[in-house]
Amino acid sequence: MSGQEKRYFKLFSKLYKGDKHYIKLFDAIESQGENYDERKLRRSLKKEKWLSYFPKVKNHLYNAILKSLEVYGLENSEDGELQKAKILFGKGLYKGSDKLIRKLKTRFEEDQNFVALLEVLLLERHTNTLLYFEKKSQKDIEELSRKIQDVTRIIDNIAAQQSICDQLHFLVNKFSYVRTQGQLNEAKKIFSNALLENEKCAFSTRALYVFYFSHVFFYGFMGDYKNVCKYSVKQLKLMKYPKENPLYNFSGYLSALTNYLQAAILCKQYDTMFQKYFSELERFYLDPALSGRDADIQIKTRLFVRFYMIRFLYLINSGQHNKITAMLPAFLSQLEIYKSSMAEVSVSDFNYFIALYNFGIGNYLQAYNYLNTFLTAGNAPGEETQAAKLLQMFAVFELNDDTMIEQSVKSVYRYLKTRKLFRKFEQAMMLFIKHSIRHYSDSEKMKGLYLQLKVNLEKIKNDPFEKRAFEGFDYILWVESKIKNRPFAEVAREKVKAINE
Repeated sequence: MSGQEKRYFKLFSKLYKGDKHYIKLFDAIESQGENYDERKLRRSLKKEKWLSYFPKVKNHLYNAILKSLEVYGLENSEDGELQKAKILFGKGLYKGSDKLIRKLKTRFEEDQNFVALLEVLLLERHTNTLLYFEKKSQKDIEELSRKIQDVTRIIDNIAAQQSICDQLHFLVNKFSYVRTQGQLNEAKKIFSNALLENEKCAFSTRALYVFYFSHVFFYGFMGDYKNVCKYSVKQLKLMKYPKENPLYNFSGYLSALTNYLQAAILCKQYDTMFQKYFSELERFYLDPALSGRDADIQIKTRLFVRFYMIRFLYLINSGQHNKITAMLPAFLSQLEIYKSSMAEVSVSDFNYFIALYNFGIGNYLQAYNYLNTFLTAGNAPGEETQAAKLLQMFAVFELNDDTMIEQSVKSVYRYLKTRKLFRKFEQAMMLFIKHSIRHYSDSEKMKGLYLQLKVNLEKIKNDPFEKRAFEGFDYILWVESKIKNRPFAEVAREKVKAINE
């Protein structure tokens, strides 16, 4: 809850008679800050007689908060004004209702709140009939009917665009990215819809925003990150931060912003536009209005996750592992604060990032441990689990532990075989491991195996169904670092510098 919502809850609760045990519970929870701990909470309230029926008081508090937020939302939203117009209409106060309708029409049109606008227009039409079309001309009536038809057409267009976007979003959530011809055909079939032909197929800026999102999902699924950047930037420009813009909503803007930054990192496009939008994300994260004590906990958490997700991704992919070393203590401290309000999958993602960082600096045991934590959580999509298992196997390989490597190879082999995941990339990696185990101590033979692996991987990377396997960790750069006998981070920095020169 924001600071204003908390204050409103306290005032709202004073309106009701009866016991106020739930207010004491609210204050006790509030005193814990962002680290809710029910055992500590119960200990702090041990002198309260009502602690024996704690679940009942807790449920009472839950319902009271929901009710206060509902009323607060109505009082501070356009929906509240619309409700007033309906009440006036229902009481037969048609002139008062008509006056409020005229004001709401202008506001809803400016805000592109078409569903509410249609409701107002229909209410206006009904009011006109009950007032016997007082002070209305034939032109006014025709204009209102035309407006209702236009708004209905716009709503239908938004719904149709959203339906396509939802289908593509579902595909991305289900498969993460294209790895088979069947998945490719399915994505292309959805994307071939005539409504995605060009921007004119979106009849409003809201529909256009969804139109751009469909392109972001499709090109992201295909691994075409330059086009993801292109359409994410179009979204950002359409939303036009700051929030005075009616289309603006912070969550949507933040999603578009992180989509752009993530895509730019994956295609190593670190230009002035990247720096501009990365600085904007950092400003959001440091803004007291968004991340301060009184800010909404969900927004604060979302900002924390998005900011550090992008930062880890950028620093790992650009070989700036030394900067991660410097920021890691502060990050881990912040993580403890936000962990209770984060989705479990986000916590797992950070474990994976830290594993990548440790692998990159040659701290293979730590990489192994963090990957183990990631895999034990069991909440990652199948493709991410597979990538983590492979990387963990190579962490063991680098540790040169005969017992561990044998167990790890068998485990990964079983995992890939039972799920029928032996594609070109996986075959190349398992074949390398099979041969290298025998010759790990022979530097000349190992160099030959690394050279052959590099040739194989570079061929595989050109396959549209295989290239995404290189995104989580750049195995080609790792092989290059082994051939040159140089630190992985150093080779990664050189590669980024060469691309952006």
